[in-house]
Amino acid sequence: MSGKHTLALLPTGYGKSLCYQVPSQILSGMTIVVSPLIALMQDQLSALHKNGVRNATALNSSLSQYELESCLWQLENGEIKLLYLAPERFESQRFRKLLPQLDISLIVIDEAHCISQWGHDFRLQYRNLSAHLAQLSKATVLALTATATPFVQRDIVQTLGVPRMTIVSANFDRPNLRFEAKSLKSSSEKEMHLLERLKSNNDTAIVYTSSRKETERLAALLNENGIAAGFYHAGLDTGARQKTQFDFQNGKFRTIVCTVAFGMGIDKSDIRQVIHFNLPSSLESYYQEAGRAGRDGNHARCLLLHQAKDISTQKWLLGQNYPSTDELKLMFDSVKSRGMAGIKAAELAGKLALKEAAVQSGLNYLKQIQALDTASDGSFFDRSFDRSLIDFDGIEKRKKMELERLQKIIDYVSSQSCRREYILDYFGQALLDACSGCDACN
Repeated sequence: MSGKHTLALLPTGYGKSLCYQVPSQILSGMTIVVSPLIALMQDQLSALHKNGVRNATALNSSLSQYELESCLWQLENGEIKLLYLAPERFESQRFRKLLPQLDISLIVIDEAHCISQWGHDFRLQYRNLSAHLAQLSKATVLALTATATPFVQRDIVQTLGVPRMTIVSANFDRPNLRFEAKSLKSSSEKEMHLLERLKSNNDTAIVYTSSRKETERLAALLNENGIAAGFYHAGLDTGARQKTQFDFQNGKFRTIVCTVAFGMGIDKSDIRQVIHFNLPSSLESYYQEAGRAGRDGNHARCLLLHQAKDISTQKWLLGQNYPSTDELKLMFDSVKSRGMAGIKAAELAGKLALKEAAVQSGLNYLKQIQALDTASDGSFFDRSFDRSLIDFDGIEKRKKMELERLQKIIDYVSSQSCRREYILDYFGQALLDACSGCDACN
């Protein structure tokens, strides 16, 4: 409120959205919130409208042409105080032309860890936000995240490049959460343990899995065993996802089996258990997802089930998501040969017989170091960049960082010491009091 650029580190459930929703109604100008997910925007808008805040809206790809024009008209006429949008919106020439006409008091970057190339959910469009902030120097910047190591925090501040950014860090300890990890020999043993845990009480629970197929299979297993469960993943159409979320929020079933696509921004305070059926790829992801338990402050349990196969699966997936240095060189040369015509990631993947995920990450990396650029249709083209200046080995550095991050979660589940202390140490904090609950200590 006093105009100081701020990076706020607040754990899941601490009320990050209040830090900009309330100021948006008090500050003289409007507030822009950059958010990574349409579902997250819609959830927050729905809650705001329910609470009588009508001057808030979202500008995203789900809008019809009529809705888009209506939203832009409202912006031009000063009727909006709080605007949610995706980072890609800044790539729109029409929106960039509109920006100077808007009286913007506050720019909020939600899920700010997406800015850091070393963060667990790096997104190139977030990285590019700093270029647009320079045009909006009169506005205060508030960056928010629930998960960022000290190294990632420094990278966020450096990338944003706004002067004198204050870091406000809450205590990451969640005393009401009990942390547990259980090693099992097979998937069938994990299923038995999951059934036992869910049958032992009738608590509200989230069960995270690593794939869409696993999500549906496990939900069917739970229902066959008398545990009413729904499933949620990004492969479902919008209507099915909204219905599942609504039914879970309103208690139609008490267990939801889902991928990481579910949970961000979900305001359900009475979740008593978060169970990970598969090993997550990082401690950041795990702590953010586990933190969705016990938002009401009451006791809740966070269980991570794992087997040896999970580790090899995660390492295999990581290998699929990154190209080798030689493959990266091949990608660059292939794009360069197309000149200004450009090529999309899917087409290039087919041409080179490589995994699309690896090609996408490789092209994103080349764009980040300004060796390539993208057209409005998402195709990549050559910027006439001197090939000899390209750090092709940088992709290996990023892959190494992901492997190190994976090793931290492997060490976490293997450790016999306090899990709470391990998590806090990872995020650069110390356990100030005795452990309030983990399977290693009690």
